[in-house]
Amino acid sequence: MITLLIEGVRASCTLSPGPMRTSDYTSEVVQGGQQSDSDLEYKVESRGRRQQELTRSTDPPHTWVVIDECALDRRVGDTATMRDQLEHLVELAELDNVQIQICPASVGPHPGLTGTFEILHFPIPENPGVVYVETRVRAVWFEDKPEIDQYTQVMNDLRALANTPEEPKKPLREKLKELQTMRFTAHVRQTSSYSNDDQGCVEVALTSDAVGIRDTKDRAGGTLTVTPAAWGGFVERLKTGDYDRG
Repeated sequence: MITLLIEGVRASCTLSPGPMRTSDYTSEVVQGGQQSDSDLEYKVESRGRRQQELTRSTDPPHTWVVIDECALDRRVGDTATMRDQLEHLVELAELDNVQIQICPASVGPHPGLTGTFEILHFPIPENPGVVYVETRVRAVWFEDKPEIDQYTQVMNDLRALANTPEEPKKPLREKLKELQTMRFTAHVRQTSSYSNDDQGCVEVALTSDAVGIRDTKDRAGGTLTVTPAAWGGFVERLKTGDYDRG
């Protein structure tokens, strides 16, 4: 079997990039598009294979991705699915062969809004590559140089508008922080019975699969998330005096 080292650049404006999606995120996208179970199985498997290529230890392909910030805000699945997807992007951004840029929503209309596309380059002399566009009905390939040049110019414009590749983890982590805050907003927060006039205490929000904890004096400072089991163990140790000073 001959394996070609395919390198590419990708602009994604509506959802997280296909090759960088978790299986749960992919499942939600396929089901939301009212596609069949066979489509679901095929797309989860094919995207999984492409991710394996990105993370392989020997000569992984280089990939440069520009993601519209609005794609990160689009709700896909439940909170856990969104959290896992954002964390997955943060992990991929750590790879030497992966460059991720985020195009802020504040830039307004930009050339990438015409749709998601991917430019693939092959290790073949004088080969300009191909442009890949996926539609609901079929995949479309553009192989003529004038067409490839147009998409290349769009990609260059998006790179200039987006943040630098060295700082994608910052906006991704900010999105994770926002997600945690939204997750617990709808739940009643319990305030410690040891509260004082200076608000020197914490607030706790309980959900079925997580516990959110924040500082009453700094509610905008973020929410610490732990499992219900970990919180229950902490409370039990409080009751038995394990944390008493003495």
